[in-house]
Amino acid sequence: MRFDLLRTAIILTALSTGIAPTRVALADDKGNEDVGKRPDDAKPQQAGVFVNGTLAVPGASANGQTVPAKFSQQNAADDKLPTWGHTFKYLTPEQRHAIYQSIARQDRGSGREGLNADTYAVISAVLPDWVALQPLPADISAQIPHVRQYMSAMIGDKAVLVESANNVVVGVFAK
Repeated sequence: MRFDLLRTAIILTALSTGIAPTRVALADDKGNEDVGKRPDDAKPQQAGVFVNGTLAVPGASANGQTVPAKFSQQNAADDKLPTWGHTFKYLTPEQRHAIYQSIARQDRGSGREGLNADTYAVISAVLPDWVALQPLPADISAQIPHVRQYMSAMIGDKAVLVESANNVVVGVFAK
């Protein structure tokens, strides 16, 4: 009877402290320890949920954002992208093309001919104050509302979106 009370007290203590009862040495009525302990070969198999940072379950994306850059070329390229470059990361190719076409259609030059596209048509480049920026065409602002706040310009053969407060290029769109 005394061993039953002791065993119950040990089990309750183990459960209340979060210690698994299989780790507590128990004794039976005859004083034999380790009663109820699982043998070492009965450990559960560890199945990897992530393999090289990729979620290893059916239907999971093979190139998600959880994949470390050393295993994903896309994530390695995204890691090198300035913060402003992530603004338009999720635009579809059709939306990118529509932005380019709309800006190219409204381009009036305005003295940007002297700007080098390799220098200024780059995300995070700062355009000189003398560059005249145009508001985005209404059709693009209506079609893609989150670009409405930016100004636009053509630099060489590239259309750029610019943060008007500081003239920083936040998006570059090529033909």
